[in-house]
Amino acid sequence: MRNRHFNEIISRLERRDNCFVGHFDGYLLESVFQPIYSLFHCRTGGAEALVRGVAPDGRRVSAMEILSLPGKDGGKRVFLDRLLRSLHLANLSLHPREKQWLFLNLDPYAAVAGREYGSFFEEILSHFSVLPSKVVVEILESGIDDEKLLSEAGAYYREIGCLLAIDDFGAGHSNFDRIWSFKPDLVKVDRSMIQGAAENKRIRRLLPGIVSLLRESGALVVLEGVETEEEARVVFETEADFVQGYFFARPDAVFTGVSPLSDKKTREIIELTIPKEKMETSISKIGECLLSFSKKMPTTFFPVELPDAFRCPGAVRFYMLDAQGFQWGETISLREVKNFCDCRFDPIQDAKGANWARRGYFQNAVNNKGIIQISPPYLSLTGAHLCRTISIAVEHSSGLVVYCVDVDWSDSTD
Repeated sequence: MRNRHFNEIISRLERRDNCFVGHFDGYLLESVFQPIYSLFHCRTGGAEALVRGVAPDGRRVSAMEILSLPGKDGGKRVFLDRLLRSLHLANLSLHPREKQWLFLNLDPYAAVAGREYGSFFEEILSHFSVLPSKVVVEILESGIDDEKLLSEAGAYYREIGCLLAIDDFGAGHSNFDRIWSFKPDLVKVDRSMIQGAAENKRIRRLLPGIVSLLRESGALVVLEGVETEEEARVVFETEADFVQGYFFARPDAVFTGVSPLSDKKTREIIELTIPKEKMETSISKIGECLLSFSKKMPTTFFPVELPDAFRCPGAVRFYMLDAQGFQWGETISLREVKNFCDCRFDPIQDAKGANWARRGYFQNAVNNKGIIQISPPYLSLTGAHLCRTISIAVEHSSGLVVYCVDVDWSDSTD
């Protein structure tokens, strides 16, 4: 038995030469599609369907005006949501062979109240011969407060074979509890977080970790709303899977097939992956010096006479660890620390006998003996300032030694 909305929605769709349009309250509704690029494949993985339109008086109107048409009428809101999704599916059906995802926004109200009007989506998919596996249903995470209702809404689309995405993560009420419980296939990180990272270096430091945590939860990550070169640079400092935004492509009236990035954009991307940090040159020099020093180091640990090259800009301390990660002897300061270390953390600055085995710079060095390792930025316990650690593990007759140099990163990030 067909849903009561089905026939009316089909009657509101009009086939034109190369597309479908819709009709609602005198407005003409049109589909546009914004490409979503796989950063690793350098081509599109799909596109998000958006709506544009023409008002009864002939004005071109935005999605915001169209979505506000139902006002407080819940029934009209559900109907418009279903009409828009049907319109986008109709236009997708004109390109049946394309191996691309269609990202469809689901009105949070319709996700919850739609059950009062009967299930609909599976029927409209079948009508337009669209495989559910080609559709990613985007649910606005902050739009549904009730955890049970959110889970039920997701379960319906998951059961019929669609992929699920949490939309606008990082805006407003976002929290990781929703990610753990909802288990989305994709998470779309809101533009506000990307924009914030481009303007605020503290947010910028956190974003790669947030992306990594989302990926470790089992979701692919889309960074959306990327509009400027600096925002694109932020993207390439993360391991995000997909990107969307005007910097890469604007919405288009046609749902295209697999589209590679242009040669020009590919060259720009390669340039964006090259770090611009002012301290990178110093890190390279310190790394070369540490490699040379480690090969000449005598078998005894102390006293140590360090070469002048270690005292280049940024280097703040030198120390050595044994095979178990215990620090051997005192930390050797390479520059005056009072200008960047926080004296309130004096109780934990003495690192003699400390064990750093859980630090990534120790583990990576031990697992890659003889090769310089460079850690991501982190807050140093011995000074409470942001730093990066350059390390190398070397076998001596007295055993394995890990040499470490901390580089002050606060000047580059604050």
